[in-house]
Amino acid sequence: MSALLHRATLLLAFALPFTAQAETWPETFSPSAMTSYLGRADTTVLLVAGGMPSEELASATAAFAEAAREAGVTVLTGEALGSVAELDDAAIAAKGAQFPADSIVIVRIFPGASSTPPTAMVTRYSKKGEPLDAFTVKRGVALAAKEGAAAPSDGAPPAAMQAISEIQQTGTSALDEYEKNFIGFQGWTAIGVNQYGQVVSASSGVIPVKGKFKEPLKGATFYEEIGRADLVSSYKTRRGAKIGLMAGGSVAMAGGLVVMLLPLFGSDGKEPEDWGSQEWEDWDAKQSKRKTNFLIAGGVITAVGTAALMTGLFLRMAPIDAAEARRLADEHNKKLRQKLGLPDNVTIDLSFSAGPGGGGALLSGTF
Repeated sequence: MSALLHRATLLLAFALPFTAQAETWPETFSPSAMTSYLGRADTTVLLVAGGMPSEELASATAAFAEAAREAGVTVLTGEALGSVAELDDAAIAAKGAQFPADSIVIVRIFPGASSTPPTAMVTRYSKKGEPLDAFTVKRGVALAAKEGAAAPSDGAPPAAMQAISEIQQTGTSALDEYEKNFIGFQGWTAIGVNQYGQVVSASSGVIPVKGKFKEPLKGATFYEEIGRADLVSSYKTRRGAKIGLMAGGSVAMAGGLVVMLLPLFGSDGKEPEDWGSQEWEDWDAKQSKRKTNFLIAGGVITAVGTAALMTGLFLRMAPIDAAEARRLADEHNKKLRQKLGLPDNVTIDLSFSAGPGGGGALLSGTF
């Protein structure tokens, strides 16, 4: 069975009945709803948690199992299959066919964006790998019993079968394309510690990333990806100004210091031999005035250079703030979904990760 089968269920959200609000996965799945989706109460299912292990996935799978058992369904857990994190639905169904179950049920979790709750995608297959049913439900939304639920021989709902059939026939890679090209944001925090374990520095930031492989969109690349030529131009202008101010300021600071030090390496005219004479007094006054002038000129140049350097350091190259960048990225993702014919509720998991970073620790996550 094609790996596209489990992706087809993502397109079926429009056909799902949702009712009262709930707070947790145990309240989301009810025994009455289980019977309507699993066909009959005396059936046996092999329940498998698909995707990378997580507390959310474990909680949703456990709640589903409990509700199914309360409805009289015999539930076999999929631990005996071993790790299935990297397997698609077709491979999981093939491995589960050897178990004494009437069908294989696969639960997957898709994280919600920002404060949106995650979505559970549940797909049921026959032991031959044929799709029997599919639905999605958000945590915090009670799943209603399927309307018009009939005998198990009815198989998947017509809408589900039609969507799956279309995907099989066209061989679409719309979801793959979206996964490679959507734009998200990855936050990072770097904490530096000394040999005594004391925190000596900390910094953080957010960068836009492209696709499930989290390709960093540095510089003007982000604005190019979202098709904003005006922001690309603005970024390059700001970047040029920043570099110019920093470089020019550094040169001016160095030049100002040189000017202030010049009087130490020479004098204006030869020093008269008759020390203390009027001629010597006039020469000494002239030298003092010369030193003062050089010091003032050098100080002004240094001050101007310092101001230019600091302005360059604090000048933000990004022409928009983080909130506006997120809004533009969201618009980009919506247009991409529309172009690919995907529903608006597609979400991609950019997981939190951790790793060492020099003398400290580097924590990163996309949100």
